[in-house]
Amino acid sequence: MKQTVPLLCLAAAACGTTRDYDPAPSVRPGAYRATGSSPAWELSIDRANMVYTDFSNRVRVAEPISGRAMIAAGLPIRTSRMQALITRMRCTDPVTQRSYPDTVQLTVDGRRFSGCGGEPLSMTLGNSNWTVEQVNSQPVSGAMQFAGNRMTARFGCNTITGTYTVTSITFSAGARASTRMACPDMTAETQALAVLSQPATLLWQSADQVTIGNDKGQIRLRRAL
Repeated sequence: MKQTVPLLCLAAAACGTTRDYDPAPSVRPGAYRATGSSPAWELSIDRANMVYTDFSNRVRVAEPISGRAMIAAGLPIRTSRMQALITRMRCTDPVTQRSYPDTVQLTVDGRRFSGCGGEPLSMTLGNSNWTVEQVNSQPVSGAMQFAGNRMTARFGCNTITGTYTVTSITFSAGARASTRMACPDMTAETQALAVLSQPATLLWQSADQVTIGNDKGQIRLRRAL
C-alpha cells in the first residue's frame, strides 16, 4: 500500500502542482532524463511536462511546460516554478563516475542545481575520437580515431592507419600503414606500436577514459570532446 508522505515546498511559493512523493521512478518512457547529487535528484522532460524529484528531501514537483520543449536547441525549458538549461557538454556524475552527453543547469523555486543528462555514454571505441594522454606513463601529444573497423593513430610523429577489432575487452590491431617521417624523438611512437603489435586488454576507467595495455606497455586515452 502506497504511503503518502507530507511534502515541504522548496521555497515560500505555494506548493501548487507539487505531487505526493512516490519513491518509484518518475521518468516516463521516451522522456529526457537528467540526474544530480547533493541532494540526489532526478528530472524528466517530455513534450508537455517537467517532473523534478528530490530523493533526499522526499519532494516531487510536476508542472506543464511553458511553450514547446526544445531540448536540442539549447534554450531554457520553463514552467512556472522550474527552469532547465541543457548544454551539449560532456558531464561525468561524481558519484557513479558514469559519463553523459549533456550538462544540465536546473532551477527549482529559486534553488539551483547542476547535473548530467541524456543517455549514459557507452564504453566503446566505435566511431569515436580520442586524445593520447600517455604512453607507458609518459605524456604524449597524440590522437587515435576509430570509424567502423578502421583506426588512425598518431603518437607524436607519424600517422598510422589500419584495421582493428574488439572482442569483449580484447583489442587487436590488424595490418597497418604509416608515413615515414623521421622525428627527433620516436620513443613514444615506438613503444605504442609495440603495444599495438599484439592483442591488448581494454581497461576502462570511465566511458571517457580507457587504457590499451599488454606486456609491451600501455596507451592511455581520453575521449576527445
